[in-house]
Amino acid sequence: MNNVGTNYLQTEYEELLKEPSARPLTDAEARMLINKEYGFEASRIEIHTEAIVADFGQKEHNGVPVWTPTRMYTRKALYAAPDHNYIRFNVCGNQYELCNGEMYFYID
Repeated sequence: MNNVGTNYLQTEYEELLKEPSARPLTDAEARMLINKEYGFEASRIEIHTEAIVADFGQKEHNGVPVWTPTRMYTRKALYAAPDHNYIRFNVCGNQYELCNGEMYFYID
């Protein structure tokens, strides 16, 4: 398992925040964007408009690798352009992040 935690560097998110065209998305706006672009049923999409995400690091505990959070961040759903955005959401128990138009699993 390699991609544990956020798939979007905090420095990238901070740059998105500074973007003049970036704006926070409402729950409904984010849901409709995910529905339109990725085909998930809108009623099944749970948007995290104030998401808490983490960077994880791997440590060993009794010889077993364990992933633990190293830093945590609070993030809003933001949109500047189709290829410059961030949304953290769940669909049917699966966790996702939309990062600059690319969808990734979010694993914590």
